[in-house]
Amino acid sequence: MKILMLHRDPAAREAVGDFARGKGIDFQETFCAEDALRAALAGPPSLAVLDARMPLSEGYALVKGFCDYETLKPVKLFFCYDCEAAATEGREELLKKLEAALEGVSSGSTAAAMPGAGNGVLLREEELRESEERLRALIDGTPDIICFKDGEGRWLEANRADLELFHLENVPYRGKKDSELADYSPLHHDAFLTCEASDEAAWSKGVVSSGEETVPRYDGTVSVYDVIKSPLFYPDGRRKGLVVLGRDITARKKAEDEIRALNAGLEQRVAERTAELAAGNEEWAAFAYSVSHDLKGPLNRIEGFVSILEEDLSPALDEKSRGYLGRIRFAVKNLHALIEGLLALSRSGRAPLSFSSFPLGEVVQEAIAEVSAGEAGREIEWRVGELPVVEGDRAMLKQALTNLLGNAAKYTRRLKKARVEVSAETSERGYTVSVRDNGLGFDMKDSGRLFGAFQRLNPPGEFEGSGIGLNTVRRIVLRHGGTVRAEGKPGKGAVFSFFLPAHPAVQ
Repeated sequence: MKILMLHRDPAAREAVGDFARGKGIDFQETFCAEDALRAALAGPPSLAVLDARMPLSEGYALVKGFCDYETLKPVKLFFCYDCEAAATEGREELLKKLEAALEGVSSGSTAAAMPGAGNGVLLREEELRESEERLRALIDGTPDIICFKDGEGRWLEANRADLELFHLENVPYRGKKDSELADYSPLHHDAFLTCEASDEAAWSKGVVSSGEETVPRYDGTVSVYDVIKSPLFYPDGRRKGLVVLGRDITARKKAEDEIRALNAGLEQRVAERTAELAAGNEEWAAFAYSVSHDLKGPLNRIEGFVSILEEDLSPALDEKSRGYLGRIRFAVKNLHALIEGLLALSRSGRAPLSFSSFPLGEVVQEAIAEVSAGEAGREIEWRVGELPVVEGDRAMLKQALTNLLGNAAKYTRRLKKARVEVSAETSERGYTVSVRDNGLGFDMKDSGRLFGAFQRLNPPGEFEGSGIGLNTVRRIVLRHGGTVRAEGKPGKGAVFSFFLPAHPAVQ
């Protein structure tokens, strides 16, 4: 007769050892479930005294081992709860329970007695079997793969999904390492070796780790699994086991690849379209500059001939003729404005930007002086609030402000007292600069046309202009990484604003 013991309490081990030696019974101590099972297989005991407080996974594996191996099925399992209390109350109670357990051995009973100090439970084979069946149904019911391995990497248990994946349904996989199972399936040979290597990596890290592993299929496809590996260790640092969980993410990976391919194609198309637009804009700007420059000469000659006619023929000209010459001069003036606008528009899109920090107030005063020179004799109240120091191309931003202030001066011409205000709001993101007037205003339904090239809301001849000024403002602000906005009401004035980022990037 032989007693095998696995228990963490020294007092309980001493009591059982003395009891066995006093009766001439062989006694063997073990200190982990793996050692206990190995010792039992080497020499099956009559009675196994086990610690009922051992971890659930360890206890389950040990009990299942006693149930699976034919040579161990007759072994009586004695689970001792509350062993410390039993030791302090004296050995008599514990020895009495052992005597009862040994009587069961002689009678051939394989029931597992689980007595404790003051309470005893009899866990029969049928209950163990039912518990095992419930656990098996649970892990087999999940589509995820589940595998338990011992501290050496040998397979102990695997669910149906795992066995079907590697075609191990009819293979005696228990007790074998991945490298040994690789011989059973040439298709999965590399997958098994990769799995074994990642097991070692998980044990080396000593913490739960995750990664992707690929498994080939017999239909020629390859499945991708998101695998989580949880290493288990004994208190002394030795490897106890490994829990492997895997989820099939093949469909998700395929969807991700398709999305990446779509994004790559979209980015390519956007890049090509952007290049086409940039080339078109460059060609248009070059054309505008060339045409505008070439028109200046003939236009200056027309203006000169009109002046000569007015000087030489002035006494002989009647009122109708003078009207014709006035209309020619007005048309020439508009053409000059159009040409200057085209040149400014071309420069706003082509000229390189030179960024620097400067007081915006200085630029506004320069723009006001330039606009006022063209509005001699008018009473315009210029109100300029506190303006920040901004970062940008000084010349370009002056052009934008001159266009906005000139626009405000033009559309307040019918008022006896015009008012134009310049203000700014500062935020962490940047600055919003606004030009407000009390002039003609506009209907908001037409706001979308304001910043387009050659767009005018008023009938030709009512106000001079080329319809390019606001489009130039928009181009300059966009090149600074900003945005433009317009608000207004008919007869109530208008507000034109643009936002400049605090640290603009050249666009």
